[in-house]
Amino acid sequence: MQISRTHQQKAAELLRRYAQLVCSGELRGLPIDSVFPAAQIQDAFRTMQAARHIGKLAVAMPDDPLELESAPAKPVPVFHADRSYLLTGGLGGLGRSVATWMVENGARHLAFLSRSARDSSETHDFLKELHSHRCEVQLLAGSVGNMADVRRAVDNATRSAAGVINISMVLRDRGLGEMTFSDWTAAVEPKVNGTWNLHSATLSCSLDFFMFSSYCGFGGHSGQANYAAGNTFLDGFAQYRQRNGLVATVIDVGVMADAGFVARDIRLLKRLEKTLMRPVREKELLDAVTLAKERSGPLRIAARTRGGSLRMKIPAKYSWASLPLRRSPPRRTARSGAETRA
Repeated sequence: MQISRTHQQKAAELLRRYAQLVCSGELRGLPIDSVFPAAQIQDAFRTMQAARHIGKLAVAMPDDPLELESAPAKPVPVFHADRSYLLTGGLGGLGRSVATWMVENGARHLAFLSRSARDSSETHDFLKELHSHRCEVQLLAGSVGNMADVRRAVDNATRSAAGVINISMVLRDRGLGEMTFSDWTAAVEPKVNGTWNLHSATLSCSLDFFMFSSYCGFGGHSGQANYAAGNTFLDGFAQYRQRNGLVATVIDVGVMADAGFVARDIRLLKRLEKTLMRPVREKELLDAVTLAKERSGPLRIAARTRGGSLRMKIPAKYSWASLPLRRSPPRRTARSGAETRA
């Protein structure tokens, strides 16, 4: 490049001589050692990495590119602009992340059912951001564990509900020997009673998805036997809905590093990181929600009936956590802890 800039005539002469040598056959390229079909390109890279070849490794492309296996397209989240979405307990860090993402992808009507559902200094900026996307927001004060509050939220929605996400959470950490009945029901109610209330109140709605849960359903932490029991119920309840032809997805969310309850407590986050649990990032969660939304419908497999014809059955659940997908049976212990409410 330097010669071509400073000595253009000399560079042109060198290029002509090079072309003549190539055309006459005096200059030849490296021999081709092996030719790999494009469908086996990974074998070509493995051979190159082994450094046992002499010459070039070539990849032959097929005449018809459709012969090559293509990677599946990444699902793109799309939400109905003319339907409503109900989020319970969705005004915390995790709920705000999901709600903002939903609005960015088309949702224009959100309803929040929460004990703290009000336009306050803590929620003002968040609501302002949603309104900037021309999203209509309903703040409904109430408890997901109260059937009357849930029915009011569903009935008073400005549009027919298209999806439900239960993010309600109450932590009442105690050792199992020290846990009172009140401690137990406080943590279990949003998950068990609350989810059943949402299920009952939306049976007449044509939902695209119905999501909930935490990885504590199969993992758990010390002092959280009550919270883990509630999430274990959700794992089974997802299967119940699917077996009845209803949409349901369990997203076993692990510890969030940049949104949610744990992210606001740096000491707690560091303590959990010492257990070798990799925290989940916001983008990873939203990718999981996208996948869960696409696969929230009942999965169907063929089963032969007595008459010999085929009918459809509906199998189990999807699960996602901070660790790879698991179906481990729930094992947990409970020791002393502190009461926390979110």
